[in-house]
Amino acid sequence: KQHYLDLEQKDRERFEKESAEADVVRLEEQEARRKALTVQAGEDSRSRGARQKLDEERNRVTEDRERRRQLREAEMDEDERAERDRLKRLKRQETEERQRKRAEEE
Repeated sequence: KQHYLDLEQKDRERFEKESAEADVVRLEEQEARRKALTVQAGEDSRSRGARQKLDEERNRVTEDRERRRQLREAEMDEDERAERDRLKRLKRQETEERQRKRAEEE
């Protein structure tokens, strides 16, 4: 009898896991549909096809930006990368220090 109880428990856990995953997918689809129906930044509710044109432009700009970033990365040698990383760390530390001081003042 315990064997069947174990099988039932495993089946119930699998069902709950699959249900949760399906719920996440459904919620994402629902959010995408809702977002497609609302006017977004840079859009005018009276223009036909504007969202598609804006999306295409956004995608093009994003792809161009990523391509340029990858080209810059490929052209850098190890010393340049190390220097860039060092500067990023310094800037991050300065920002954290500023935030910490501001939090202490409050």
